Amino acid sequence: MGSLMFCRLLGDLIYLDVVTLEGRSCCVTAHTRGFFVNASGGSILDHRPAHPLREAATLVALLHQLSEKFSKGMSAMLLTAFKDQVLDNVYY
Repeated sequence: MGSLMFCRLLGDLIYLDVVTLEGRSCCVTAHTRGFFVNASGGSILDHRPAHPLREAATLVALLHQLSEKFSKGMSAMLLTAFKDQVLDNVYY
């Protein structure tokens, strides 16, 4: 438990186990400076960044790096959600 308190002092906020749409598993650290894939594996927590380094300012941006299917699905969802709202904020 002591090592987790040390990690909090370093800026770690929460650890997320992620399984991509392609079926790959990784552990993501939410840090005060953003998100990165850490070196954890199985039931062993290793808060250090994994190699190669994958990091981003937002969780969505990190998921875009990790999963091509996520990127395609998110793009399609955003296009569908906003296709009819192009001129909603334009006043005549």
